[in-house]
Amino acid sequence: MPYGLQTNVQMIKGVGPQRAELLAKRGIHTLEDLLGYLPFRYEDRLHFSQIKDVRPNNIFTLRVRVASGQAVRSMRGRDAIYHLLVQDDTGSLPLQIFSRRLS
Repeated sequence: MPYGLQTNVQMIKGVGPQRAELLAKRGIHTLEDLLGYLPFRYEDRLHFSQIKDVRPNNIFTLRVRVASGQAVRSMRGRDAIYHLLVQDDTGSLPLQIFSRRLS
């Protein structure tokens, strides 16, 4: 079934009544509205920074090696905190990653 720009978003596969209601709260009622909706922010994930360039309160995309790591279970069952040490050619960086699943 071909869609036109004025097609109601609920007619799009995967958009049911609940999702359509959430979209309507953002002013998205048609396919045209959806195509024109811009994200809250843009994160460039195509260009990588080096660890030496990382500064607080900014967003960076890094390509690193995991030098060491361990998962620490939380008190709430399956949640975990991963303590990692990552490295690139310019330095190392300790990370904590919070996860809902412990694998």
